[in-house]
Amino acid sequence: MQKRKRKKIKVLHIILALLLLYVGGTFAYCKVKIHRLEQEKIILEERLEGLKETKKSLEYEYENSNSIEYVERVAREELKMVKKNEIIYIDANKSIKP
Repeated sequence: MQKRKRKKIKVLHIILALLLLYVGGTFAYCKVKIHRLEQEKIILEERLEGLKETKKSLEYEYENSNSIEYVERVAREELKMVKKNEIIYIDANKSIKP
């Protein structure tokens, strides 16, 4: 009778230990996953801020796209156009950007 009781107690302790290990492992896994998701959230929030700034810039550009100043700036900077009788000087000492 005494041996049976000890055997039951040992089996109960083993089951309890395994249960505690399972719960502890699950808890640790959840903590790691939460940390990973928090890091991803920070990265996505930074990306969202960048996209909001880009959107704001594009909205401003769209609103001003019909203005004379905007058209002239695009013509000069992107299309390399000049006004009539305008002379362009190129600084040979200025480093060339790729």
